[in-house]
Amino acid sequence: MKSSLLYDQFTFVILFYTLLTSSSITAVSTYKCNQKGCRRPLLPNNSYNNQNLDNSSPIQTLPKQSQSLTDQTQQSPQVNPNLDSEDDLIPNQQTFPNVDVPTTPPSNPSTSKYSGKATFYNPGLGACGTDANDNSMVVAIPAPNFDPMIPNGNPNKNTLCGKRVRIYSGNKFVDGVVVDRCPVCKFGDIDLSPAMFNQLAEPEKGFIYVEWMYL
Repeated sequence: MKSSLLYDQFTFVILFYTLLTSSSITAVSTYKCNQKGCRRPLLPNNSYNNQNLDNSSPIQTLPKQSQSLTDQTQQSPQVNPNLDSEDDLIPNQQTFPNVDVPTTPPSNPSTSKYSGKATFYNPGLGACGTDANDNSMVVAIPAPNFDPMIPNGNPNKNTLCGKRVRIYSGNKFVDGVVVDRCPVCKFGDIDLSPAMFNQLAEPEKGFIYVEWMYL
């Protein structure tokens, strides 16, 4: 009877030990225990990251452009092979017809009317051989008007010397006598004595536009 009781106790110990051992193995695989107690281990970080990467959606990328803006700005300019020289790069310039300016007086200057600038000078012994001063009512006519009328190279014999002229400026006019040649005057201009110019305009103006003719 006593031996049977010992056998039952021994069998119970073995079964208890077997159950305790199997549960400890299971617990060890899922729990970590220490003196304070047992806790379930956390998943490794890489397991969490791998799970997120596996479940994450693929990254969308923008379509690659065929040509970047930098490439477009760095392109060298295209040269037209049909251009022969740099002059071809200049746009067509507008041209104006040449205006013929008469350099010689008409065949009969005594009946012609002229227009141009009127200036004043200080008369003296002129090309016609006549002496005059600032108070004289005399004029000097342009060289283009005076020179063609010189016979045999003697200006004193010029057919225009001593002719009377009338100068118009607005509603004013004044008469004078040809006594000299103006070398710097253009065709149609006329140079007056101060006395004549003062009857047409103030001396401060320096010059005025006039019309004049022989009388």
